[in-house]
Amino acid sequence: MRLKAEDPIIIALVALGILGGLVAQFMKFPPILVAVLVALGIASAIYRFLGGVAGASIATGSLRLGGTAAVFLAIAWFVNDNLVVQIEIQPNPATWLALDHQDGMPIPVSVGGVERVSVPRTDVLDNHQWSAKLQPDGLRLSSKASRADGTAVEERRFSFGQVSSSTLESLHLYNTLQAGILRFTGPLAAGEGGVNLAPYPLVLHVGDFGDGLSNYEIDSGGASLKGSLRNKAGEVLKIDRRHFLLMVTAADHAPRTEGSRVSREPWVQFGVVELMPRLDTREE
Repeated sequence: MRLKAEDPIIIALVALGILGGLVAQFMKFPPILVAVLVALGIASAIYRFLGGVAGASIATGSLRLGGTAAVFLAIAWFVNDNLVVQIEIQPNPATWLALDHQDGMPIPVSVGGVERVSVPRTDVLDNHQWSAKLQPDGLRLSSKASRADGTAVEERRFSFGQVSSSTLESLHLYNTLQAGILRFTGPLAAGEGGVNLAPYPLVLHVGDFGDGLSNYEIDSGGASLKGSLRNKAGEVLKIDRRHFLLMVTAADHAPRTEGSRVSREPWVQFGVVELMPRLDTREE
């Protein structure tokens, strides 16, 4: 077979198509690009060296191609379909959410050089079913599996993360409250001080009375807190990382008189109890 003038060009197209297709496939280029290069090389070889393309035709709808164009399109179609099948992923990656396990942020994922998993909208998980449960190692956030149509599925959960017990405690979160010994004082007059509130390390000083309020001052290890309470009212005091509920359990600010003399001065009675908030992570 004698070479023709156009043969160097055809040989170059064959080499470009086949070798270029192999390189493109190796470098993970999109399947359609690989298919076009391979079809170019094979169609060129058939046109010149493998018997020609006389009589070849392909029709789809109102489009009809013949000769080399038909062979090129058929080969490209065939190669592209087979390459796409090879990288087909089930279930559909469009339903996936990929997270970087280092920082937990969404990331894109490419397969075969094609981005198959995109970074979603920031609100994509707003309506998802979540559950949070306290466990011995802390608070775990889980996702509950469900079908797209909302029908029930077998119980399957995946932990998306946790907050450790020590972190929860540092945030002063608790779910259990225990109380210590309830301590009552006797009736105390205004200005009476140095009342020891044992077993707690607290010393109470009663202030004056006015407008239905009983003023007080609490000393503890050099620290001092002042406040005022109405009868039957209370407030929580935080003293050296401990919590105490101080209450006015009874009060009478009107002096009692008998004739011309005062038989009983105004008085107030306090109660105090330590509150011990605790985070209980034991599983039920």
